[in-house]
Amino acid sequence: MAISLVSGGALAGGAANGGNVTINLPTLLPGDVVIGWGAHWHRAGANVGPQTAGYSNIYTFNSGAEVMFGCGYKVMGATPDTTFVGYGSGNAFDAASYAVYCLRSVRQTGVIDAGPAAAVQESDSTNPDPPSVTVAVAGSWVLALAGGSQADSGGLSAPSGYSNLISNATGDDNGSTVGGAIKVSTTSGAENPATFTQWASMAWVAITVSIRPALSLIIPGRPMIPHLMM
Repeated sequence: MAISLVSGGALAGGAANGGNVTINLPTLLPGDVVIGWGAHWHRAGANVGPQTAGYSNIYTFNSGAEVMFGCGYKVMGATPDTTFVGYGSGNAFDAASYAVYCLRSVRQTGVIDAGPAAAVQESDSTNPDPPSVTVAVAGSWVLALAGGSQADSGGLSAPSGYSNLISNATGDDNGSTVGGAIKVSTTSGAENPATFTQWASMAWVAITVSIRPALSLIIPGRPMIPHLMM
């Protein structure tokens, strides 16, 4: 069954002064999957990534000199969340930026088809370059996700061939930027996103992750039934 983006389900936000970031989610159904990621300036002892309970880690980078980055996913239960909260640094000089994609018809177990593959640039550089992943299942959605340690004011552009661009840039003494884009993979095999463009120079982390579609059970003479538990 083909994955879809929940209506209003591509969202981003930020907070200054070390605060956590809260994003109000659209109306979700049980079984929907939220992918949430974000970044802020590196602070010893600080957390990064989803603060909301129940998220499984996809990738965390917290050992650098400038940037911290975290990404996770959550399969919604009987009472879906109404908000997503991402950790700020807790330091009054720092901003944090986060974004979410809310997806429907994602496989409930084995959510991740391939990845994450990660690239880290700790010296200031432009245009994060999400690395290649090998997509195992045709119909998977490949997500190119990035976050950086300063605020970008120029307006980001998605990697070539990717859509549903989402971004946030929040200013502070140490600002933050986050960006993401999606491509539907029609075949299995290697997928190497191009760089984001118009991204200001900063330390950044970029990951590429592929999300599996739900399986479908086909019974002769009956409509196709989504089989969400595999």
